Amino acid sequence: MITIAAPAWTSNVTPNVIVPRLHGKANTPITVQCTLIARPSIPPSELCAKVSAIFIKNDIPRCSSMEFRLPMSLACRLILPPKREATYKLTIQTDREPVLLSSVFSDMFLCESGTESTDLVSSNAVSFAYLFHVQEELDVTESECSTTDPRVPNKAIATILLSRNSGRYRVQSTSMSALWLVLDELAARLKSRWAHSGGIKMAYTEQLPLSDFYATLDRHHNSRSAVRRAEAMLNDSAQQYRIIQKRLLIRFKDSRPANLDKLDLILWQTHSNLLYLASCVEVAHDARDHAGHILACGTQLLLLLMRMRFTLSLADFDVLRSHLSPAVMECNHGSVDDSLSGWEETTDASLTYLLKTSLLKSYPVCGRRNDHEPEPIPKTNIPPVPLAFPVTTDRLKRHVAMVCDRLAHGLTFTSNRGAPQGRASASVR
Repeated sequence: MITIAAPAWTSNVTPNVIVPRLHGKANTPITVQCTLIARPSIPPSELCAKVSAIFIKNDIPRCSSMEFRLPMSLACRLILPPKREATYKLTIQTDREPVLLSSVFSDMFLCESGTESTDLVSSNAVSFAYLFHVQEELDVTESECSTTDPRVPNKAIATILLSRNSGRYRVQSTSMSALWLVLDELAARLKSRWAHSGGIKMAYTEQLPLSDFYATLDRHHNSRSAVRRAEAMLNDSAQQYRIIQKRLLIRFKDSRPANLDKLDLILWQTHSNLLYLASCVEVAHDARDHAGHILACGTQLLLLLMRMRFTLSLADFDVLRSHLSPAVMECNHGSVDDSLSGWEETTDASLTYLLKTSLLKSYPVCGRRNDHEPEPIPKTNIPPVPLAFPVTTDRLKRHVAMVCDRLAHGLTFTSNRGAPQGRASASVR
């Protein structure tokens, strides 16, 4: 059996495929068709999918899995002519001569039929229209809940502008969620193009968009708070409903029951309120999931820009990504029970550990046998603290800013602390 685990922003038509028998050897390999459809309400927060194969060989069950990258055309499509409107802008500098965008995104141009695409092959700008829509934040309060949104959302558009005089690329969009995918694809395609010619250095010298990242963080935190409020109100209403039911049952069993005193009317009103609050909980969960995908996109963008600005190696970037994880939806789905923690408190605890260990400003150099051996992480007595839902996100914001500040001063996660370190340059291979 072959199982395909697709990202949450896609709908997998055929998640499981059963192959009755596979002969192998020199026979023609079996091709398994997979159909993925992008959901219009969810921004793409990742492009990695995983396929797993469970089979029996020599009467022994075995399993094999691998990850693959989904095509960019699944999340967006090329639009002509390019759009110049933008709210968010990023400028990336390279040490190579500029490359025509029609050559970098040749597969996206091939997807467009007609004569317009050939007329704009030499254009220095390309725009991509995402399949998801830009929606404003929907607050679920105690006094108001709506299952429909009267506002008509617009599709997110991202544009890449090329400077022909220098190797600079500007990525701009009307939505922050649409920036990371286009920037990540641009970086990956440029690296692949110059992989056999000495590589390419990409630099981001502007200020990190922390304020925009904090806005997505607050939105996700507010959506989680709305879910907790809606679930608490639903729990109170359900408890009230059970109490009224018990009182009615007692009077029903009594041989000389007293008057109902409008208990039946209260029961009907409580039941109606229970259904209303249940719909509010569903709306709150949808809003939390949407905010979680937006936060995941913002985290992906911040990680990518931090790697370019602070010259992080692959090992350092993996450490940073494991502590400032973009896996927001996994934490949301795992925190249904109150005993489990969500993304904010988990990330805050991870960054706190980084700041007290590998990103500690100064500690005595000891425990190394030679200058070429990396210095071990200092042993600090960090008492375990139970993770609780944070009232505000101020502490997490402060820790994110501290991590960025210490990385800007040359501290790294895996490099040798004994070697002198200067201020990090803003380039990456």
